[in-house]
Amino acid sequence: MRLTRWTAYCLVLLMCAGAAQAFTTIGFFTVKPGGEPEMNGWKFAALQGSGGDTPLAQFEDLTGYQIGILDPPPAGTGAFHMQPYEGYSNPAPHVCLGTNNFAGVKIDDVQTIRYATCTTYASYAQNDAIPPVIELYLTDGTQLYMFEWQAPIAPEPVYINQWYNWDLSIQGTFKEWDPPAGQQWQGDWNWFKQRAAGMWFAGTAAEPVPVSLDPGVGNLTGTSCTIRNGSPKVSASGWQSNGGSAWWRNNATSETWVDLFEIFFNDGSFQSYDFEARPARHILTKTTLDPMMSEAKQRYLFRATGKIQSINNGYFYLIDGSGKTMHVRCQRWDRVAANGDMVTFPFSIIDEKADPPKVSVGRRQLIKKQ
Repeated sequence: MRLTRWTAYCLVLLMCAGAAQAFTTIGFFTVKPGGEPEMNGWKFAALQGSGGDTPLAQFEDLTGYQIGILDPPPAGTGAFHMQPYEGYSNPAPHVCLGTNNFAGVKIDDVQTIRYATCTTYASYAQNDAIPPVIELYLTDGTQLYMFEWQAPIAPEPVYINQWYNWDLSIQGTFKEWDPPAGQQWQGDWNWFKQRAAGMWFAGTAAEPVPVSLDPGVGNLTGTSCTIRNGSPKVSASGWQSNGGSAWWRNNATSETWVDLFEIFFNDGSFQSYDFEARPARHILTKTTLDPMMSEAKQRYLFRATGKIQSINNGYFYLIDGSGKTMHVRCQRWDRVAANGDMVTFPFSIIDEKADPPKVSVGRRQLIKKQ
């Protein structure tokens, strides 16, 4: 049944009336946030690759955090935290958050796409970092085309600790991966709309986006609309003469938060996604080894409690008496806890196939148990 705008608006009011938590709004519908029990069609993945550190990828509640200059996230109280670490050989470290919700939608029908980012640390060019980019995998029914949108970094640089609201129709640059020989391969929104005229988002069973480490072939999440932090390769010959598309800026250690992804259509409808923290399920460290975790980590945030066994000030093992340990990346955890302390923290599993399994958290999430 197709709802009219007024009917859907009334339903939103009714559903919000008794709600005490933030919600994700999708068009004129209201649903629960971030992954309880589904992620509303979004999925994430992180690749450590050649990097020395385990990347961080999870939804977090920012209540009480000073992310940005005393500004809250653009919507709700949470955002998606994506942080790859430096790696300068292939496969390159990066984090993806993507969806196939728009599969089959023609670019001709899209008015604009918007999203918000806040970079709180970049190991290269602190005020010249490239925020997370948007990857679009499109098709004309015969092949896949990959376009990447990058935020503008000149003449005004992207400053650290500020929320930016990006609008792809009026800002930044689109680049086409491996365009036909002799054809213009980058431009603004108008160039993109002309180049992609008649194309539509891939991501259906018949026209999938493969899970791949090769740009132009697919991405970590197998999604046609993807927010990506970090470069998939340390050299990007598909960008032709652009000198590798500034891969070294894209591939630096970059701590970034993303929120409020919106897509608007020419008929006046829209879809809006507010990235909020998911409820955390308390589990034992040995549970992270279960094969079901590859699917469960897309639906739930987890919580673990145990004793710290120090590796160095960036890593520790978590010991909880279950017979298995967990390898935890937590930069400068020693500022909030000590070796042997009991701690608890929420986490998303980054690599459940590793032994011991690898997770990554921010020290702000680490709570010392008394």
